[in-house]
Amino acid sequence: MHPSIRDHRAELSALCRRHHVRRLELFGSATSDRDSIGDLDFLVEFEALDPDSHADAYFGLLENLEQLFGRSVDLVMTSAITNPYFLMEVAGKRTVVKAAALLYDMQQAGMLVERFTSGKLFDDYANDPLLCSAVERQLEIIGEALNQLDKIEPDKVASITDHRRIIALRNILVHGYAKVDHRVIWNIVERNLPHPPSRDQCSDARTIAAVKLPALNRASSPPTR
Repeated sequence: MHPSIRDHRAELSALCRRHHVRRLELFGSATSDRDSIGDLDFLVEFEALDPDSHADAYFGLLENLEQLFGRSVDLVMTSAITNPYFLMEVAGKRTVVKAAALLYDMQQAGMLVERFTSGKLFDDYANDPLLCSAVERQLEIIGEALNQLDKIEPDKVASITDHRRIIALRNILVHGYAKVDHRVIWNIVERNLPHPPSRDQCSDARTIAAVKLPALNRASSPPTR
């Protein structure tokens, strides 16, 4: 454990009592004794609280942790973790599963887009702001996960068709949302999403890495239906 964490154990205990924390765990780079660390990563489980109190406890703890350590804090609730590779990363197997976790997130996002748009036509999509928002959010996840993967596995990303344009689409959706064309997005949904793997396949990192990811740049012509 990094000395900056070890030296504040008493304050951490007081914060846990104040914010109704049942369990607080440190993970990531600060679990080592190396001199240089970045953001602090904590896994938190709260006592049983009503929704308003739960939100107050979460944001209160987050603010107090950042004030205590003078740096950014990622506060992850145990109940919010659904990615099995992230659970393995938290358990300390970071070098083995980080890339697989990102690939898993991309595949899950693609599967959700297929579910959201199943049986829909372009007019259904274009006239449903909720559906548009849901699809765009999943495409953002695909692009952001790929962007993070590029930083740790550039050779793997280079083998993915049109990876730069996939990341560029994420940037447009986040920063240039006023420029989003529903027809372009719909063509991505219609023609360029990968066939999602089975649940058993998703449990195998080697299989996930072999599944083709969406070539998001090719959707430039009008929709066919």
